[in-house]
Amino acid sequence: MHFHNEPASPPFDVPKNTVVPGEEQFRGEARKRQAWRTGASDEAMDAATAHRIKLRVQPACDAVQLLTDEMIRLAGGATPGKTIDRRRRCHTRQIAMYVCHVALGMTLTDIGLGFGRDRSTVAHACGVVEDRRDDRLYDEFVATLERIVVSATAIGQGACHDV
Repeated sequence: MHFHNEPASPPFDVPKNTVVPGEEQFRGEARKRQAWRTGASDEAMDAATAHRIKLRVQPACDAVQLLTDEMIRLAGGATPGKTIDRRRRCHTRQIAMYVCHVALGMTLTDIGLGFGRDRSTVAHACGVVEDRRDDRLYDEFVATLERIVVSATAIGQGACHDV
């Protein structure tokens, strides 16, 4: 018998068949990410959302990730063809997520869908990058990347044209 003043049993005592609160929501989010990544239709994501993600969110996230990778290579962070370790790939992705949020004004949820991650992971990434911006060189690097992304977006939207 469990009384209110007694601590609940630890999570490892829960039988395998027991549904953990929030588990269904997590599975739903995972189905959404899988649906747009693979192109499969899934009732968890409506057609309009899937269409918006495939046409706008995914290409923007991919482009920012590519620009971030190239900028890091140019800055001497990695050489083309050299295997990049997991930590460096993770931090590169965090910078790209941050730039999508700050420079492009994308929501954390959209960025998460674009990178195949949860919105809380995107929030963590933004916090990590923001904390590292106290370093002057790192701040200059991220600011430069932001300007490049904003400029590339303006060009892509036709804001710059021949006079």
